[in-house]
Amino acid sequence: MIGVRAVTVTARLSSLQATLLSLRTAKHAQRNSSMQIGAYSASIHVDGEPLPEYGLETSADGKEVSCWIPSEAGKAFTPNFRDSAPSLKYTTLAKLNVDDVRCPGTYLGNLRPGHSGRLSHQPGHVLSESKIETIATGPYSRRQIVFGSRVLTDDDAYLDQSISPHAGTIQVAFSHCVRHANTDIASAFHVPKANAIHERSKKAAAHVVEFGPEIGNDGHTLNRTSSCDHVRTLARMVFKYRPIELLRAQGIAPQLKPKTTPVDNPTVLDLTLDEDADDGEEIQRLEARLHSLREKNPNKRKIKDEPDVGGSVKRKKIKNESSSFRLGEVIDLT
Repeated sequence: MIGVRAVTVTARLSSLQATLLSLRTAKHAQRNSSMQIGAYSASIHVDGEPLPEYGLETSADGKEVSCWIPSEAGKAFTPNFRDSAPSLKYTTLAKLNVDDVRCPGTYLGNLRPGHSGRLSHQPGHVLSESKIETIATGPYSRRQIVFGSRVLTDDDAYLDQSISPHAGTIQVAFSHCVRHANTDIASAFHVPKANAIHERSKKAAAHVVEFGPEIGNDGHTLNRTSSCDHVRTLARMVFKYRPIELLRAQGIAPQLKPKTTPVDNPTVLDLTLDEDADDGEEIQRLEARLHSLREKNPNKRKIKDEPDVGGSVKRKKIKNESSSFRLGEVIDLT
């Protein structure tokens, strides 16, 4: 009997679905994580989603935490801040520094143009949040914060150019302060321009932080600022940004998994051969072969060795016998 058992891909599909579920769960957990020290946490969002964080490290004194995040040129990002235990005596201030450039900070729970936040009260719990979507660059204008491409040059005049040790970083500092009641109209913010860096510089990062085109307010809303007296620093967080390809090449971010085509339903491939049809074809083939041999040799010769009369040399005696095969009979060639 000739046949092949049915082959099923159900087991393979189940394994694939389990792998995808595991990856999605890990990805979700990773995206929902944010750097945190005590009640204070921060994360960087792009397109409304927090960027994944890799290689989290905490300083020996426990007051600073750092991580790596993937950057994409041309993408605007939004720093998010949270204080899960707001003080009743002091105001929590989140200060922002990008590529060693000091930007206007935000008070958690403060609501003003470009800065959105909330202060929620729940039984036994108060939560204060805020985020910086744009930076005030004047009384009526704002700009987004954007990842940009670093300008490289082969001009040796830039070879010994000093580079800030904070280049390629987004730094957040939480502190308690006493906020003043009066406010001032926001002054012009100097938008820095990233300098070109020599292509052989070991400190050259592929990306930099830029500021997008100016966005005007509605013409009536003024950008205002308020000052405060610093009390103490609570926590520092450093986000080191690099292209995802570089993070993967350095083993900081995991490699991409090979893409597989999802299967909606289990598919069973029936590869069983039609045994009756195959047996019939085999019989016909053997009968045709047998008929051909009989046409060529009517009688089958049977050879028998006998000793020669004159010595040790043997001679062959041929005995003719009639064929024992009948037409239509099947020959077992196994």
